[in-house]
Amino acid sequence: MQGTTRAGDTHDNSTLDHGRERWLAVHLGLKKLSAQRAQIEAREVALLRLAEELTIWQHFGHVSLVQYMEQELGYRAHTAMELVRTAKALATLPQMTAALEAGAVFPCAIRELTRIATPETEEEWLDAIAGKTVHEVQRMVAGHDKGARPGDPKDPDNELITLTFRVSPTVHAFAYRARMELEAMLGGGKLDDDELIETIYRRALEPTDAESQPAFQMAISTCKRCKRSYQDVAGDEIDVDAATLARAECDHEHLGDLEADAPARVTSSVTKRKRRQIYARDGHCCAVPGCRMTRYLDIHHVNFQSAGGGHELSNTILLCTGHHAAVHKGKLRITGKAPSEVLFEFVGRDEITALLPWDEELAEPLPWDSDAAPPRSARTAP
Repeated sequence: MQGTTRAGDTHDNSTLDHGRERWLAVHLGLKKLSAQRAQIEAREVALLRLAEELTIWQHFGHVSLVQYMEQELGYRAHTAMELVRTAKALATLPQMTAALEAGAVFPCAIRELTRIATPETEEEWLDAIAGKTVHEVQRMVAGHDKGARPGDPKDPDNELITLTFRVSPTVHAFAYRARMELEAMLGGGKLDDDELIETIYRRALEPTDAESQPAFQMAISTCKRCKRSYQDVAGDEIDVDAATLARAECDHEHLGDLEADAPARVTSSVTKRKRRQIYARDGHCCAVPGCRMTRYLDIHHVNFQSAGGGHELSNTILLCTGHHAAVHKGKLRITGKAPSEVLFEFVGRDEITALLPWDEELAEPLPWDSDAAPPRSARTAP
């Protein structure tokens, strides 16, 4: 009957109100974290740009910013590469950077937009994606080239189709190696998935014979009298530093005395047979834990030849050029016997770690650390 109050009505309403307060508080908490995550990513991409400018990875003995992010920050390689790409793109997109700082656009949406947006089109794209989910943004971006506007017609060839393969570990390893070989054959540039699949179907894979040649193919001369080392570049003698010379001496061909009447017999620091064995033993990959480089590899002597180290298999190890350089510059120390008793120590890491927690006096000033407030987008946060 209308107007009749039943027992328990007041209790039920208070329970409903309490339940609403709880889920609303959870929702607001999650929204706040989402906005903070966007602000953190905005700060992170700015720091990554500084990290690249400062070549921060070299101070830790790594060979690239991506590897530094894997080893020091715990990122997967793909995630690290995507963050670095986004950081570079946002350097020229101030409005998108401001929207990210304000938490006005999801970070994933910003990453999609940086693939096609330019300083001339970024405002149009920000307007076009207002209220859209990340999936909707992905569909809007698909089929567009860099510089396209939201209303431009799409190129069907740019709308990529996902192919999924389930393969055994053996086939996966073969596919990874084949990709590295193809990229090397095509000039060393990174192939995207579309280019890779097209290349595989257009070219026959041939076995590599890279391990049959020493890593150092440039000519380095050492004066017999003053022991100065140099290389000839377009008629000019360029001095070679001690670290580069030490790397070359690990893995090179020796032409003998260039001033002799008759050419001497060419000798290799590592024989072809031993080279093949070292490559096979170390999996055609840099032996430093976490490094996946399969190109630009050198054979390194764990116990330096200058310190009496020989060419025994237990004293030789496969390193990428970046880590090999780090060894001879004193940034990376390798000791022990190959292949199973080798120890790797990044020199100076403890001293750097001792500076943490972060000392604000050491930090480069960032735009939002100044007295001026950072630009904020007027758009409604998602």
